[in-house]
Amino acid sequence: MIMNLIMSSIASAIGAFLGTKFELGSYKKKKEYDDEHDNYKNLMKKIVPALTYTSALFPTFDTLPIDEPEREKFIKQRYTMAFDAQLEYWIFLQKNRPFWDEDFYKKLEKISTEMRSIQKMYTWKFFVDGQKIAAMSAEEKYKEKCLNLREDVLENVSDLVREKININ
Repeated sequence: MIMNLIMSSIASAIGAFLGTKFELGSYKKKKEYDDEHDNYKNLMKKIVPALTYTSALFPTFDTLPIDEPEREKFIKQRYTMAFDAQLEYWIFLQKNRPFWDEDFYKKLEKISTEMRSIQKMYTWKFFVDGQKIAAMSAEEKYKEKCLNLREDVLENVSDLVREKININ
């Protein structure tokens, strides 16, 4: 009888110990998942404005103000909004680069590069006199890139994130 009591106490202690250890492991996994999920939510908070402002750069000709000072203000405002959002996205990428695998990082960096190429074309078209003619001839290509940028990139990034956190 004493032996059964001792064995029962030992079993209870082991069960309690294993239960605590299991709960701790479960907590760590949940915490890792939550941290990763938050990181991807923050990624989307940075990339959506960058894509939105960048993709809105070129299809502006029907909305450009006629008044020259207003037009210049409008052009600079569009440029600044896109530039600032792209910079925030790029800084976010660099801060998180050590925590992401190289393939994931490169895909996100490629998006940043695409946005910068559109920004550069916008700069040539509106701010650099010597490049305006070259920019005019490439304008249709960039208009199309702008129109496709938002949907294509958001779909690709969403797929990447789903893959990373195993959501199907």
